[in-house]
This record gives sequence, structure tokens and C-alpha cells, in this order.
Amino acid sequence: MWSSKLFRKFFTAFAVLIVLSLLLFSVLIARGHERELRDQLTERLRVANALLEKVAVNPLVENARPGSDADADALQRLVQDLGKESRVRFTVVTVDGEVLADSDRAVLDAVGRMADHRERPGSRAAVVGGTGVLERDCETLLGPVLYLATEVVDADGSLLGAGRS
Repeated sequence: MWSSKLFRKFFTAFAVLIVLSLLLFSVLIARGHERELRDQLTERLRVANALLEKVAVNPLVENARPGSDADADALQRLVQDLGKESRVRFTVVTVDGEVLADSDRAVLDAVGRMADHRERPGSRAAVVGGTGVLERDCETLLGPVLYLATEVVDADGSLLGAGRS
């Protein structure tokens, strides 16, 4: 039976068909798994941004006076603590694109040297439409990074800026 040419041809064809089917199945499963992980990560970032808004941004807006270094330091410490505890990077940005606090910066002076975030796609989308999601490759981390930015409004509904995680 193994010596039959016809049998070897059918056996080879079925073996190739099975291997190709397994490869296709693996690719489809991997894509679905990746999509599910991205959705879970986006939801985690959405919850993190809600936490940032409730814990750090709103109290600052309600109790602070513009230009007060003490209040800026307090916000920076709060954002750093949130980032450390949640292992999520947080950035607080004004409507004008100025970065007020960033959990990855050690001191407030380093935050002040950060680039203007007004034209960053995630921040711009948050200020214009309420939420912005951006996935990009990060050279520093050597891989893809997912950002979610949400608008920050005061009690009257006035737009104050964006929180990004």
C-alpha cells in the first residue's frame, strides 16, 4: 500500500491540506486573540483615565489657583503615585497642549520641558470629540503602545483639557 504512487500522492496532498488548514486556523485564532487583548487593554485604559479625572484632575481644578507651583507639585505627585500603583503612564494636558503632569517624569521641571501635546492625535481627538485612541510603535519600548485620551471637564461642563493613559 505504501509503495503505491496514487496512495503517496493522496497522502501528501492530504498532509499538505491539513498543515495549511492548521496554519490558517492558527492565524485566525491569533488575530481574534489580539483583537480581544486590545479591547481589554482599551477598557483598562478607559478605567484608568476615569480614575485620573476623579482623583487628580477635578480636585486640582476646584481647589487650585492658576500658576501656583504648590498645586502643580501636588498634581505631579498624585499622577506619579497613580502611575506607580497602576503601572499605567498618565499625562494631564491643558486645552492648549501644555503638559501639567506626567507619571513618567521624576520632577515638575522635566514635565515643563515636554513637547506641546496640542497636535498629538490622541490629545487632539480627546479635546475635539471626547475620546481619542492611538496605537503606535514606540522606539523606547521597542514595540507597540496603546494610548487613550479623554476630555476633562469641570462641573459646568467646560472643557479643561485631556487626561491620557
